[in-house]
Amino acid sequence: MIPLASGQYPGAQRLRIGDAVVTALSDGYIDLGPQTVPGATADDLALLVASPYALEEGYRSSISAFLVESGGRRILIDAGGAQSGIGTLGRMQGVLAAIGVGPDTIDALVMTHLHPDHAGGAFDASGAAVFGHAEMILRVEEHAFWHDDAPVNDGNRAYFDLARKAAGAYARGGRLTLFDRDREVMPGLHAEFLPGHTPGHTGYRVESGGEALLIWGDIVHIPPVQMKRPGIGIAFDVEGAQAEATRRAVLERAASDRLKIAGMHLPFPAFGSVARDGEGYRFLPAPYDHEPGHP
Repeated sequence: MIPLASGQYPGAQRLRIGDAVVTALSDGYIDLGPQTVPGATADDLALLVASPYALEEGYRSSISAFLVESGGRRILIDAGGAQSGIGTLGRMQGVLAAIGVGPDTIDALVMTHLHPDHAGGAFDASGAAVFGHAEMILRVEEHAFWHDDAPVNDGNRAYFDLARKAAGAYARGGRLTLFDRDREVMPGLHAEFLPGHTPGHTGYRVESGGEALLIWGDIVHIPPVQMKRPGIGIAFDVEGAQAEATRRAVLERAASDRLKIAGMHLPFPAFGSVARDGEGYRFLPAPYDHEPGHP
């Protein structure tokens, strides 16, 4: 059995959830300008530059993946964007190496969805699976959408090609598992259907020892705007109205139930909770966990 991880490292931060350790892994960032938040007003966009650390041209959105170590298994939730063509992504493999986690020690690669910044690190430049012993676990609606030729056009073809390469790298080895309902996809890891951003977008709830953490994927990309104004979507949403309904429901649930949450585009290390703030919400970062590998 692989012992639980301990300590903290640059580009990785750990949080203990019951008997499990969840490690946020920084894959890099993307800069999102006003054009990525269609429908936002000048007042909404003012939230982008409210901080003295803000970029004048937009918002620097973190891209994270999460390693869950529980019951002797290593489960990676999303793979970052190494093959996305975005030069500021692809750092996660170096972070994994720094904390002593080799790609062949990953037991399962569990996907929130197949956008390039999440699936581009699942395969290498030759098209082979990066995680050579891992099973890819993916919601069936997500797989079906990216393998449907009907929505493909010149503007989105690269997205579809990358998604198919990511899934295909694992399907070729008989290591692609599709699921069609909310359930426990791995011991202690429960799928929650959160559609809209993509048709099969899914969050995962880590449960252990009476504690829980909801890793919500891409509920928000620009937290200071979208949490304060949940009606504002992102240009990458496939189904905007559904994404908004999902975002509102998850934010309200997180605030009402005092959930521990993590998200791929929350400020790294992306652990925290949600509080109500007027008619909207705000992100409350989690405190630093000094001894995540120890009871």
